[in-house]
Amino acid sequence: MKRRRATELLTLLVWFFVAFNLLPYAAPELYAPKEKLAPRPFARKVFFYFGARDPSLAVEAKRRGVTLVLGFFERDEPPLIRIRTVPACRFLFPDELPVPLKLAVFLADYLPFKLVGGRAYAHHHRLEPSRTRCNLLFTETLPPVFKDFALNAARNAVYKRYTEPVKLGRSSFYASERKLEVYAYSPMSFYFPGERTVYPFKLFVRSNEPKSLIIIYRNGRPYRAYEERSVVTQVREPGVYSVAVYAYRLRLGPYFLGLRLVAQSAPVELIE
Repeated sequence: MKRRRATELLTLLVWFFVAFNLLPYAAPELYAPKEKLAPRPFARKVFFYFGARDPSLAVEAKRRGVTLVLGFFERDEPPLIRIRTVPACRFLFPDELPVPLKLAVFLADYLPFKLVGGRAYAHHHRLEPSRTRCNLLFTETLPPVFKDFALNAARNAVYKRYTEPVKLGRSSFYASERKLEVYAYSPMSFYFPGERTVYPFKLFVRSNEPKSLIIIYRNGRPYRAYEERSVVTQVREPGVYSVAVYAYRLRLGPYFLGLRLVAQSAPVELIE
């Protein structure tokens, strides 16, 4: 009887794992990119934690390649920087996710892959970032045993020209350790997420995610979708353009299974 119950429980866990990881997503119409290469801008990408309360995150930040830790500290002490101004971004609070959802992600999306040495996801890909403005992820602090699950690779990022300071109002949200580039360019200049221009531009996206689904949003709605790792899209119509990059496990026809958010960029706006 005990063996039967254990088998039933194991079967239930397996089906729960499969269902949780392979829920289907029907993408909009897929496009084929006309170009995949773009000129490289003279800029640096800065990764940072925001809203931290625990100074010990400085050690974790260094290990994960995070340059700044902005938080509620008594004084500035590199890389710990006090928060003085807060930009008008959408705030992403992982603590607001329901506990049952976090538990489900931990049991079905993190622990199994961690145990076999595969790529494990935290719960940050379940957040809902804005498609029309910058996003700032607040870094939560959990007990050390859950620190890896709490932080994983989730962090904020901005493009910074070498002659200017870090501007938080250009922040993009990253939920993966994978490399990602999102910027625009025209014959006049380069434009980074969080900036605007009157000149029509080409929007460049590149991800080293093996299975990537790139969705470009215009004014918050899907505009183009690509099953590619690198795309260049010509933008001529005024609007607010942002990029979401997803990883997926499997594709069956128009359905993408096991979709996970990798990054959501701040928008680049083309104004009239």
